[in-house]
Amino acid sequence: MYQSRYIFLFVYLIIGILIPSTIFDSAEFIGVKSRSNSLLQPKIYGIRPNLDISTYASLSLVIPNISVKYRINNNDKWQMSAKTGFAYPTPLMRLLQRNGTGGIIAPDPDVGDFPNLIIIKQKIIATTTIGTTTFSPSFDVTLGFREGQFDDRLIIDHPLVYSAMMSAFRGPAYSLGFACEKELNSKWRIATQNNFIFINGERNKHFRNSSIISRKIGKKYSILLGYTLSYGEYPFGDQWYLVPFIDIQKVWKK
Repeated sequence: MYQSRYIFLFVYLIIGILIPSTIFDSAEFIGVKSRSNSLLQPKIYGIRPNLDISTYASLSLVIPNISVKYRINNNDKWQMSAKTGFAYPTPLMRLLQRNGTGGIIAPDPDVGDFPNLIIIKQKIIATTTIGTTTFSPSFDVTLGFREGQFDDRLIIDHPLVYSAMMSAFRGPAYSLGFACEKELNSKWRIATQNNFIFINGERNKHFRNSSIISRKIGKKYSILLGYTLSYGEYPFGDQWYLVPFIDIQKVWKK
C-alpha cells in the first residue's frame, strides 16, 4: 500500500525510467558533441552522428540507468533507430519499503526485501517529416530479470506506477506508440505521444498520452508545459489519471 502524500515524489523519480512512454521520442539524433538536459527528462549526450547516450544522472544513486540510441536504417523518407535501455530500480524501491515518513511499500517479514531487479527495454523508432510536422511510430519491449519469486504485496497500486511494475515483474510487456511533433514557428512547438501497453498474461487495457507545448528562451533554453494522462483496467478498478507538469530544458553544443 502507498501513502498518497508521497506518491508524487515516487512518480517524479520513476516516471521516465520505468514507464514505457516519454514526452517525445524520435529516430533523430541530437548531434555530435551536443548535450540536452532538463528537470524531468534524461541528460542526452551526442557521441556520433548516429549514436546518442542518455541517462538520468541525478537519479543514478537510487536508480542506476543508461540508454543507447543507434541508427538502423536511413533513406530519403524515413529514419529508423533502435534504443536499448537498462535500469536497476532496487535501491529506490528498498528506500520506499519502510514504515513512517517516505514509506510507500509497507515492510512485511513474510515478503522480505524488494528483490534485485534489472529492467531492459528495447525500442524501435521510425521517423518521417512532412512539412513542419514530424511523425514517429514506435514499438518497444520491456523485460524484467529478478532474483527469486515476486510477491504481489510489493506492487504499488497507483495508476501511474502499476503498469510499470507489472511490466517489469510479469513481462515481457509490449508498447505500441505514436508520436507527433510540430514546429509552430521559430520559438513555439507542440508534441504529443500515445502508447498502448500490453502486459504478458493480462487482458486489461493500459493507455498513456503525454503532450507538451514548448517555447524557446534564447538559444539554449526552453520551457515545457504539459501533462501525462493514463487509463488502465486495474485490479482495484478502471481509472483515468492526469498529472500536469512544467519542465525547463537546455540544449547546447560542447
